[in-house]
Amino acid sequence: MRYRSIISAICLTLSLLALDFALADTASARDPWGPFGQGYARADQDDARDAVRSGDYVSMEQALAAVRARYPGRLLDADLNRRAGLYNIKMLSEGEVVQVAVDARSGRIVDVRRGGR
Repeated sequence: MRYRSIISAICLTLSLLALDFALADTASARDPWGPFGQGYARADQDDARDAVRSGDYVSMEQALAAVRARYPGRLLDADLNRRAGLYNIKMLSEGEVVQVAVDARSGRIVDVRRGGR
């Protein structure tokens, strides 16, 4: 009798697990983001790509070309500050670290800082 209740409990647990997996597969088939669902938080790169495609922002390559024209050298870092609408680009130019802010809408250099890391 005791073994019968243990076996029943195991069967019930396995049934619930199978049902859970079946429901999870159905939900992920409908939702391409899977476990992230509709609340998927867009990454900055998604927003930047959309802004470039719509023509609101110049591309990162265009911003880098403007910087390299004035400060040739090795690229150290580059990112988009969405709030400010600026590409922040750090170059090693002629043995000096140069931090350049480029307007993401126009592609023009708006600020240059020398030194730093």
